[in-house]
This record gives sequence, structure tokens and C-alpha cells, in this order.
Amino acid sequence: MHLECTRATTLFQLPARAIRRLLPIAGLLISGTIASHSPAAEPEPILLTIEGHLISRIESIADTEDPALIVRTYYDLLPHEQREAAEIHRERLASLLPAYRVAFTAADSAELAQVVSDIEAQWAAIQEIHARQFTREVQQILIAAYGEAYLSILAD
Repeated sequence: MHLECTRATTLFQLPARAIRRLLPIAGLLISGTIASHSPAAEPEPILLTIEGHLISRIESIADTEDPALIVRTYYDLLPHEQREAAEIHRERLASLLPAYRVAFTAADSAELAQVVSDIEAQWAAIQEIHARQFTREVQQILIAAYGEAYLSILAD
């Protein structure tokens, strides 16, 4: 502690000429620190992302445009219990879409609210499985695949 106090008092005892030489350097350091946190500054590259033992992107199906094939390919990589759970939620979600279309067309707000609630519950369960088993990149691929698959069902 005594050494720190001695250094601090020594800093304040510097001659004015030395302090004038240090000010531009301190200014550059401060402006560099501010610029590095500025929104206009370039983002720092991510060097390493650790995501545990999650399933990552499969290059062989990257160009596939069939959403059902994409989902099925990734789900085939899941452990047996997780795959079964994901498929059950996926089937339930698919079975709710016709009910959604009927309730929406009939403008039955109570029925629509119930169907939307059921859809949200199934989708939340699917997303939970995705979060535990897949990298973020694969999660985004699966979200897009689900969107394409179920958008086409609703459009029919």
C-alpha cells in the first residue's frame, strides 16, 4: 500500500514539462479506447465459439431446397429419445395447422386463440430440443425449413 501511495505522489510531483509531454499520449490512449467502443468502429472478429457437443451444419444438404428433407436429415442425427420427441411435436404442429386455417377463415377468435396457443406450445417444445442439440447456425436453418414447410401447408 505504501508503494502505491509513493507512486501516486510521484506522479503529481512531475514537472510541468513532463506532464505536457504525457498529455498527448494520454489523449491518444483515451481516444483509442473510445473509438474501439464506438458503433462506427469495425466489429472484432470472433476467434472461437465453443458450443459443446452440438450438431453443426451439414455441408452435403446446404443446397437442398426441400425443407422436409433438411429437417429429417438433421433429426436423424439426434439421439433416439430426442428424435422421437421432436417428431411427436412436429406431427402435432402439422395437425394443428388445418385447425388454424379453419378458425382463421371462420374468424372465430376464441378457437383461433386456442389453436395459436397450442401451436406456440408445440413450437416452444421443438425449439427447446433444437437449442439443446444443435448449433445456432443449424437452429436458424431448421427455423427456415419449418417456415417454408408450414407456409406451403397454410397456402394450400
